[in-house]
Amino acid sequence: NEYAKNNQQLKDFDKSIGNNSRNVGNYGSGLKGLQANFAAVAVGIGATVMAMQRLSAFIQSATADFAQFEKGITNVLTLMNDADRGLFGMELDEGAKQIIKDYGFAIDDVTKSMFDAVSAGVPAGEAVEFLNQASILSIAGVTDLSVAVDGVTSVVNAYGLEFSEADQIASAFFSAQKFGKTTVEELSTVIGDVAPIAKTAGISFQELLA
Repeated sequence: NEYAKNNQQLKDFDKSIGNNSRNVGNYGSGLKGLQANFAAVAVGIGATVMAMQRLSAFIQSATADFAQFEKGITNVLTLMNDADRGLFGMELDEGAKQIIKDYGFAIDDVTKSMFDAVSAGVPAGEAVEFLNQASILSIAGVTDLSVAVDGVTSVVNAYGLEFSEADQIASAFFSAQKFGKTTVEELSTVIGDVAPIAKTAGISFQELLA
């Protein structure tokens, strides 16, 4: 009858509305999911951009460090003849890098100290080991590497010693600081003036630094 027909149509209409409501809800959920995906992508892109920026900064820094190091080593090599450059150039390069790594010195500190050591007469073939001993004195004496190099080379040259004796001289400097009221830096500042006089007077460097 007509009433039953109309009643069924209303039920169908209600069912349709219910389906549409669910579809709208599903659409809303889908939209939220899509927004979440976009947010995740945005976060991922942001992280990638930041990583690329850090990588770029690292590359720029590494490039600058490399140029700085190469310039310093080149300056050292200018003090040598062609034969020594050929024989010891790579050894000095690798040795300087190892000292930077082992002791944490700045690039300029190491290359400048190596330059000063070779300039003071340290043979090219002994420069790395000499700088290693000076580095130990620098750390133990809580002073700059250049100060340690200056002090040890001053004693070697004043007494006419071998640079291979750098470990003994460094030990004497450290003992003087440890058991006296002075520092490696203070001693290095004056040793160049005092050591020649002490040598002439027959006073050993061990006695001088005691």
